[in-house]
Amino acid sequence: MNDDRNHRGFSLIEILVSIGIIAVLIGIALPALSGARQRARDVVGLSNLRQTGLVMESYVKSYDGWLPFASEGTWFRITPREPPDALTSGIHWDLSNYWSSLFHEVAPWPEWFQVWTYPDPRRPGVEPWDVPGHDGPLYDGISSLRYSRALFARPQIWEVGEMIEDRDSVLRGVRMNEVRFPSSKVSLFDGELCVRVRCDSELEAKRGMLFLDGHAAQLATGDAIEPVQGRMPYLGEPEPLHDTAGGAYGRDYP
Repeated sequence: MNDDRNHRGFSLIEILVSIGIIAVLIGIALPALSGARQRARDVVGLSNLRQTGLVMESYVKSYDGWLPFASEGTWFRITPREPPDALTSGIHWDLSNYWSSLFHEVAPWPEWFQVWTYPDPRRPGVEPWDVPGHDGPLYDGISSLRYSRALFARPQIWEVGEMIEDRDSVLRGVRMNEVRFPSSKVSLFDGELCVRVRCDSELEAKRGMLFLDGHAAQLATGDAIEPVQGRMPYLGEPEPLHDTAGGAYGRDYP
């Protein structure tokens, strides 16, 4: 006759071994789960970029073939409220951040701004253009996407030659039919990737990009064609996708 009292329980060593095995399994599983979540976000982000490409197409048709452009000194709205109760102004190149302000007529912000942001827990589902920070809004109407400055200034800025003194001659818009390689020229790209996730290298991290022919892809900026120094003194160090050789006439990827 068996006596349950003689059945021994787990020893301390067996419990510790079991805990160790469970910890190893969790350690293996967590990166896989994290990677799956990131891949899901990337799928959503690329879908959002393709939808944004359709909005860009509508904008170009509505403005007689012109790509998004605002002259220096323009005031950009940073919330969609009517009438606008929050505006900002800056230098010509700030359009790279505030491009979505120009889309308000063809794609109203309340419905579309979520499409212009990569999945990001810091951005609320309601009013994603207004991200709280420690000292007020963190972004103030800036989407996740950056607009290539090669598309809202004349190509001559990024061609070989002397420094340009006549700003008015080159700080002008670009028409869609001037873009020579739409499948190789990036219009918008994820500018917040290395804020949302850890990046060992800004250049090597693959980020979502929208090309002017409407397709979207995840590519590393480090694989882009080498940028060139712009012929205006305040442009700073050349940046991939922004300082494309030849500007709107050039390619960002082979």
